[in-house]
This record gives sequence, C-alpha cells and structure tokens, in this order.
Amino acid sequence: MISIIIPTHNRADLLAETLTSLLAQTWPDWEAIVVDDASTDDTVAVVQRFAQGESRLRLQVNDRSMGAPVCRNIGTQLARGDYLIYLDSDDCLAPTCLEHRHHEMEANPDLDFGIFLCAFFEQVPGDYAMLWNSQKAMPDLDRWLGWDSPWQTACPIWRRRAIESIGPWNEDLPSLQDFDFHIRALLSNLNYRWFDRIDCFWRMPQHATIGSKTFSPTHLHSHDRLFASIADRLRQQGLWNRDRQILMASLYFMLMDAWLLQGNPEAATELWQKAQVRDLLPESIYRQGQGYIQGMGWMNAAPLNHPMIRRAWRAALRRYWRWQVTWPISQTLGRIRCDQVNAAIDLRPSSPMPYAPKPILHQIALASLASQQHRN
Repeated sequence: MISIIIPTHNRADLLAETLTSLLAQTWPDWEAIVVDDASTDDTVAVVQRFAQGESRLRLQVNDRSMGAPVCRNIGTQLARGDYLIYLDSDDCLAPTCLEHRHHEMEANPDLDFGIFLCAFFEQVPGDYAMLWNSQKAMPDLDRWLGWDSPWQTACPIWRRRAIESIGPWNEDLPSLQDFDFHIRALLSNLNYRWFDRIDCFWRMPQHATIGSKTFSPTHLHSHDRLFASIADRLRQQGLWNRDRQILMASLYFMLMDAWLLQGNPEAATELWQKAQVRDLLPESIYRQGQGYIQGMGWMNAAPLNHPMIRRAWRAALRRYWRWQVTWPISQTLGRIRCDQVNAAIDLRPSSPMPYAPKPILHQIALASLASQQHRN
C-alpha cells in the first residue's frame, strides 16, 4: 500500500482538485491521510464529502494550528502503507503516478526512495510547460546547499524504513522544512535513484509571500541555526570541504543581505562575524562580506534601497568584480522547458470536478490513457 500524507490549512477549493487527482489513480492500493491544521473554511466538509463511500480517504483534524511539519508527522504516524508520499494540498498527481512509482520500487527493492519529475502548473496541469528541476552531474547534496532544490516535496516516494532512518520532520522550523528534511535524507546514506517520468504537478503560487515571511527576523534566526547544524553534521560525517564551505558562505551571504535589506546592519554584522567564528566562511569571502556590509551603508538611503537595484548590484559584484559569493541563485529551478509535459498528463479535465463520483473519474482516466496510447 502507498500512503499519501496531505497537510492542509484553509485550502478547501484547491484541496478538492488534489483529492480528485487521487481518486483518478489507476493503482487501487492506496490510502490518503488528510491532516487538517485547524482550518476555518470548508476544508473538513470537502474531505467528508470526498470520503463518503471511500474508505481509502481518512481525515485527522487538529484542534489548533500547529504547522505543516507537525501535520506531516501526524500523518506519518497514522500511515499504514509500505510506501509514503508527502503531497501538498494544492498540488496534483497524474493518474498513473502511484502505479508507476509502485512498480519501480517493487522492481528495485534495494532503493530506499525514488525521485520522479515534477512540472509547474497555474490552473490546470499541463498549462505551463516548465519542470521544477531535473537531474544534474552535480551531487544532489551540493545542489540543495546551493539553493538549487533538485526536487519538490511530492517527487520522492519513500520506503517506510527510509523515513525511520531520516527521522521526523523538524517541527521547530518555521520554514525550510523541506530543505532540512531532504538534506537529512541525503546525509543518512540512503540508496535512491532518479526516474525520468513527470508524474506530479506543483501549483504556482498566486501571491508571492516569500519575502515577507521566509526572510522575517524570526525566520532568519531559524535559518542561521539550521545552516550551522547542517555544517556540523557535514563535519561529523567527514563531508565538509572547501567547495561546501563556499556553498555555505553563499547561504550566509543571503541571510546577511536580508538583514541589510531590513535596515539592520548590526544584525548583518553579528551574523557574518558569527559565521566566521564557526569557520563557515573562507577568509577571503569573510573580508568581501565585511566590505559589502560597509558599502551597503550609503545604499540604504532612498531611492537606492530598492530590491531591483540591490539585485543588479549583486549581479555586478559577481560578474565584474568576480566576488566568490552573492545570493545563491539556481540557473535551472523552474526554468527547464519541457515540451513533453502535456504528453505526460493522463487526466486533464476541462472543467473542475471537485465532487465527481469515483466511477466517472475512473472512466475519464481510462479514456484519456487510451487516447494517449493511440497518439503514441
């Protein structure tokens, strides 16, 4: 059995589309555990309507909001499957997703987890021909450290023993829980491989909130502690080297500059110096960062204190002054065009079907599969 764990909070309309994609699965042996994080909208009612006559769908309701990591841990504890997938409540799976993932894991019993490809979408899967990311020659651990997340949360299918090796999702992190969880997975000496199949779809956010949340003071302090703990574990496992020190320096440059952007050069200086004391920064990069902090003083005055101007300056530092680090920026995350996205989609309804009965969805999925096979 495959257990799909879905944390959700106030996403009743989008959750309906996610559950619809589950009911359309061609693989029957699954269960979905929706963990509602004290929603105040119609989320519970939506799940209950989907669950009528559908024993594979279970609902767990928190009495207070505790965050996605707590919900994922609750779902993990309740899961009965041999395999687990963590699915966000606004994303979708292709109807053959579970069938193909189960087949690959059964055919490769040595794997602890497998990675499948993810495509972006805006309203309907297939309407945006871009991949989340793809496999590269660079080690996946270094890609995570370089802010080039190779995969999205729904991309892996985990064998239960792998989750037990990694440990629970970190409930103390206000953000970057995926970053932490997947780096811990890669540091747990687990066996995994990539599969060249697009079978899940990540909904592009309608409103950008990362700047106001992920780089707030509370989150910045949390990121500092997280990055330092990752560096400690790399050292303990004999995996710390010059290249990873530079990757870590880029992460700390990002935090330092976020403090400067908030008009807090004192916090930026304290963070940068603390990173130097922890030996997270090469000496040359530390000096460059100190000069950057000083040079940003005159830019804090309007109208120069603007994100676009600051980004242009960081780009100039990297290109013309050959600074070793600025913000870590992926060149491929969300930028890989894939003209095969439509061909990978087995079910792409022309209109929302949030409460369509299972038999109808199954017929649509089969008809779409037959149509795709005919085209191929």
